[in-house]
Parts: sequence; C-alpha cells; structure tokens
Amino acid sequence: MESIFSSTYPSSIEASRFVSNDIKIYWASLNISEDTINQAELCLVEMVNNAYEHAYLNQDGPVIEVKSYLQTPALLITEISDYGQALPQEVLVQSTEQSFIVPEEDKPETWLTSGRGFIIVDQLMDTIAYENKDGKNTFYLGKRLR
Repeated sequence: MESIFSSTYPSSIEASRFVSNDIKIYWASLNISEDTINQAELCLVEMVNNAYEHAYLNQDGPVIEVKSYLQTPALLITEISDYGQALPQEVLVQSTEQSFIVPEEDKPETWLTSGRGFIIVDQLMDTIAYENKDGKNTFYLGKRLR
C-alpha cells in the first residue's frame, strides 16, 4: 500500500514548526536524502507561514491541511491547503518572477520582510501549482528525487 502523510493543524505562528516536525519523520521513512528533506522543509515552512499570514491574516485556529506522497518513485509531492483568502494568480506569477535581493546592512530598502518566500520556493522546488476550488486554496509543490 502506498504511504501518504496527511494531517491538519490549527493555524498559528507556531504551526509551521509542528508541521515540519511531523513531516520530516515521514520523509525520512521514504529514504529521502537529508539535503532534499531540508530543501522541502524550508519550502513547506514558507507555505504554511503564508497560509497563516496571508490567507488567514494572522488568525489563530482555522485549519491548515498538509499532505505529502510520492507521485512516482522519483517525485515527491507536498500539498498545503487552507480555507482563507485566495491568492490572485498574477501575484503568484509576479512573486516567482522577482529576483532575490540580498539584504545589505547599509541599505534599508533591501530589508524586505515579505516577498521572498515564493522566490525561495520557486528556486528549490521543481514544480509549483496553485488551485482555488470551492473556497479551498491548495499549493502543490513537487520535488524530484535524485
């Protein structure tokens, strides 16, 4: 039988830590390399934080759903879902097309507090898809396993 990680978490500032702790055990059970786990974890944390901050506007409690599974022996899929505000498709496109700006101590304009998450996810994952269906927002992150 195919192994699938599936769990729900109440949204909170700490939710990404709880998700991360749980899912890393699952990923390790699939014999995924530590480097790949670390990259996938960073992307997962970014997306769970985005659900809390942007979809739920920092509201504690509403549900965040996380699933992960091997779509093929060489492709790990992770789904992050919420029921908050939808993300306009153009925002996702614009966010992934931006360049990463390295913060510089003497240039406050480089100290961005948001906007880097999608850039990081876009750089580390092999596929990203977003769907809004019946009030449910889902990000699909794909990572090829080498």
